[in-house]
Amino acid sequence: MRRVLPLLALLSLGFAPAPLPRPDRDKTRIDLKLFQGTWRVAGHHQWLDGAKKPSPWNITHVRVQNDQWTLLEANREVVTYRIEVHPQKKGGHIDWRGTMGEALWLGLIRRDGDSVEVIYLSANQRPGDFAAPPSGSMLIALQRRR
Repeated sequence: MRRVLPLLALLSLGFAPAPLPRPDRDKTRIDLKLFQGTWRVAGHHQWLDGAKKPSPWNITHVRVQNDQWTLLEANREVVTYRIEVHPQKKGGHIDWRGTMGEALWLGLIRRDGDSVEVIYLSANQRPGDFAAPPSGSMLIALQRRR
């Protein structure tokens, strides 16, 4: 009996289940719930002739509350759009919608911790990826406000 107990203890160590991953530890996962809050605009660029160029913009923050995307200039609300985030679609899709549900802009969204990048083009064309977007695509870099 003295030999069996240590053997059982040793065997039980080898079969312990691995802990399940915690979803909040995935720094790249993005969905509408994770996108909630106020984000500082860290950069605004446009792709022209294959090059990313700074684009002046007066918007200082973006607030996401439920499915509402509000552009802020300092603390003043400028405009609000309804958004849809579809992380399961290739590249992570974000769409801005008008009051009748019509597409205003189609884009891609990606997250790295407290940073989010959004790239969009038009109501008819979504950029294919972040690496080589079509000319005219806009990129907004956001940093979560603490």
